Amino acid sequence: NSIDRSIKQEKPFENLLPDNLKGTGVVVLGCSAATGKPAEAAVEAATSAMAEASLEAEEAPAAPAAPAAPVEPLELDLDKIGDIAELEAMSLDRLKAALMFLGVKCGGTLEQRAERLWSL
Repeated sequence: NSIDRSIKQEKPFENLLPDNLKGTGVVVLGCSAATGKPAEAAVEAATSAMAEASLEAEEAPAAPAAPAAPVEPLELDLDKIGDIAELEAMSLDRLKAALMFLGVKCGGTLEQRAERLWSL
């Protein structure tokens, strides 16, 4: 309605809001006659509502991630690897691809995969 539009356009008390509420869409329709600041109860209610909304957003389940592309077997020239640390510097998927290429077990942690490759 026209009252809502005029309030949103004027935003007469927005400069009186605490910093954490500025720009959030909270509109103060009045202020304390004694202090000239937004009524404490209104500010506390708005702060509480913002905190609850933030918590709800944090607790909401994350959207499922897109499935990762399947790892394809890929040769790794182990003669060019100086030590196990070089293998551990590679990604999990790269080590998995090398293990798959060799036809050996390809699961485990990065360290386990690197040790398995290094032992071959």
